[in-house]
Amino acid sequence: MVGARSEPGTVVLNRDLQPTRPAEVLAEVKDGSSKVTEVKLQFTHVPLEVVMENIGGTTWRAELTPRQLNML
Repeated sequence: MVGARSEPGTVVLNRDLQPTRPAEVLAEVKDGSSKVTEVKLQFTHVPLEVVMENIGGTTWRAELTPRQLNML
């Protein structure tokens, strides 16, 4: 992976603990020796794995659901 960022940088929840905006992670992923066909987002201390979607070129996106955000 070349780089990753979350959008928004901080997730804001409403009174019902739902995100006020969609929470997503964008990543630039490259492999110099082969084509990247699958990318998964994994968290270090949480048993959560999210399959990312290629949205063009080397850019991959994962949108986190309210349930997944609750796990974090």
